[in-house]
Amino acid sequence: MRNVLWVLVGLFVAFVLGVALFNFVIMPRFVQTNVEVVVPRLIGLEAEQAERLCQRRGLKMQIDDRRHSEGVPVDRVLSQTPTSDARVKRGRTIRVHVSMGTQMVNVPDIRGMTLRQARLQLDNSNLLLGRVSRIYVGDSGQQVRATRPRGGTETSVGNAIDVLVAVGEGADPYLMPDFIGRAMEEVRSAIVERGFRVGRLTYRSRKGVYPGTVLETYPPSGSLILEGESIDLVAATPD
Repeated sequence: MRNVLWVLVGLFVAFVLGVALFNFVIMPRFVQTNVEVVVPRLIGLEAEQAERLCQRRGLKMQIDDRRHSEGVPVDRVLSQTPTSDARVKRGRTIRVHVSMGTQMVNVPDIRGMTLRQARLQLDNSNLLLGRVSRIYVGDSGQQVRATRPRGGTETSVGNAIDVLVAVGEGADPYLMPDFIGRAMEEVRSAIVERGFRVGRLTYRSRKGVYPGTVLETYPPSGSLILEGESIDLVAATPD
């Protein structure tokens, strides 16, 4: 009889503990995970600040990616999923992309190069050729004498680099003709006949343009060009 009593007492205690565990541990957690909260706007905030804001609303934050972004300071949130104002269950993870700031690159030293060589070197560094100024000195062909910003300094990817080019005093300058819209073979013949050289040929797909039509030239039309210089052409992709 005493053993049966102890068994009953044990079952009662187990029942009480089970009820307490359900009421005070399992049920609160179940209720909390099913409560919906509004996702805050994290874009533009520092990552640490954004994470604290998520925690205050019972959410988690995970950085999925870091990437360079022009004009956005380092460690600022660029995008988020789910978006702000969406309603999600408490405990949901908000995934974000964070800025690494503007991507910088060293300006190459292009002094002594021809203008064409300088442009190719700048292209390789993800920079653009900016304003070209010329001075007539010496008796050699075109050579880059200086750049702004200077070679070796840092600048943002995609920035334009202005150059100062020395042109021999004996060189005869011409204005670059407008070849846009003309047939490639016709333009090539005209370039050679006028004392210039055909440089790099590039083809590019262009909808609605007859194959072989010149789309771009370098130098562009109206630019100053010297006899003997090369001219690069971009034409519509042939059939």
